[in-house]
Amino acid sequence: ISRSIVMEKKRPKKKKTKMKAGASKPAFTAIGDLNVPIAPSWSPTKIDDCDVRCFKRDGARHPLVPKEKPYLFREPDLREMAQAIWPHDGTPASPVLFVGPKGCGKTSMIKQLAARCNQGVYRTNLHIGTTVKKLIGHIGAKDGSTVFYPGIVAKAMEEGLWLILDEVSGVTPHVAIALMPVFEAAGEVYL
Repeated sequence: ISRSIVMEKKRPKKKKTKMKAGASKPAFTAIGDLNVPIAPSWSPTKIDDCDVRCFKRDGARHPLVPKEKPYLFREPDLREMAQAIWPHDGTPASPVLFVGPKGCGKTSMIKQLAARCNQGVYRTNLHIGTTVKKLIGHIGAKDGSTVFYPGIVAKAMEEGLWLILDEVSGVTPHVAIALMPVFEAAGEVYL
């Protein structure tokens, strides 16, 4: 994990916001036998009253974009996260680890940033019963052929969506090892 953000428990002030309806599936292009997602285009955007460089995904609203709700962003936390997601120096985006007590707003901050940036999000809780199959995927059979059924991590990477892995401390060692390549700079999934 290249970035770690420690959050404190604070109650956000309520603020009324409106969300526009409408959704679409991600666009894909065929390269040989593969369907590859088309890279999204991004436009600069301002998040509430924070002086932080952020971007909004252009195009129709993805079905996995969270609903926009009132949220008070702490500018230092938003700045750290924005720097990891949209680096200023041209380096690739890096995974972010949020650390803090239960209920301090770790997940809600990511979801509300995603809502304001038109970014789809997959989310799952990690626990003792979480399997590599659920996260990465598994091989199976369909109509006499061998097929790969992607897990939530593979789907998020394939579709270019954000991934929230809640309660990372609850994962078993063999699942944590399977996730390590995802958190590397190259961000790969080994099937």
